[in-house]
Amino acid sequence: RGIMERGKLRVLCLHGFYNNAEFMRYQMAYYEQVFRDHVEFEFMNAPYEIQYLYDDFITQKFQGPFYAWAEFDLDKKILIGCIESMNFVIDYINKHGPYDGIAGFSQGTLI
Repeated sequence: RGIMERGKLRVLCLHGFYNNAEFMRYQMAYYEQVFRDHVEFEFMNAPYEIQYLYDDFITQKFQGPFYAWAEFDLDKKILIGCIESMNFVIDYINKHGPYDGIAGFSQGTLI
């Protein structure tokens, strides 16, 4: 279906490292308000739950769990999990799409 038939644009939002969908919604609140008549923003969590405390500010303001799209292997100096995260997002899009765009923050832009 074309955009005129569907109404609002649909944009999938991908949070950054050690964030979650709730935190990304907070970051996008201004845009949700400005574009409320034209865009529907949808938020999803990354597949990898972070098991350690990374950022006190985030944990004081938002309830976990917190997630990552990939993690850095210090020994090998590579990111692990990028391909798996891309497949995770593709599966999500296939189940919940179509989307007209994707907005990513920090590590979410990598995907």
